[in-house]
Amino acid sequence: MRLRHYASHAPPRGLEASGAPGQAFQALLDEATDQKIERLESLSAEVDGRGAEFLRALTAMALAVPQLGKAKVGVEMDAALDLTDGTQLEVRYTGPWDRYRPLHDIVARVKPEELQGASGTLRLRFAFSDGITIGGPHFDTLRDVFVQLNPGSVRLRAELPKVEA
Repeated sequence: MRLRHYASHAPPRGLEASGAPGQAFQALLDEATDQKIERLESLSAEVDGRGAEFLRALTAMALAVPQLGKAKVGVEMDAALDLTDGTQLEVRYTGPWDRYRPLHDIVARVKPEELQGASGTLRLRFAFSDGITIGGPHFDTLRDVFVQLNPGSVRLRAELPKVEA
């Protein structure tokens, strides 16, 4: 597990943690509490991997979105799949969840036994109209969903609200 500020000056613009979902969310919660940070503007979760484990992580991440209610979800995906019949599929996408979903459905049809190789990264950015209160219902729901679905090691990046000058 790793936790660090990704800004080099104070106050930090955000926090970052990685590891198993429960550990990463707890590290983020602990650091936010230590820094007296109460709200987040958004929270991003990223997974990457290879082979059938990467497909499993993509499925877990996709199953998380419908459980998050009114979250606005942005997606960044960069993936390459090589199938045993010589078919190759490369996907590079940046945009909203509702436009990504059909692409995910195509990738999800690949069975592990059809896969010769795969690699990639998927990042989901969650934002709520009223922000995310540390330890509040949106934060807790995100944590609980990721712990339950367990997409493997996850990198979390929490963006802080912009400070008015």
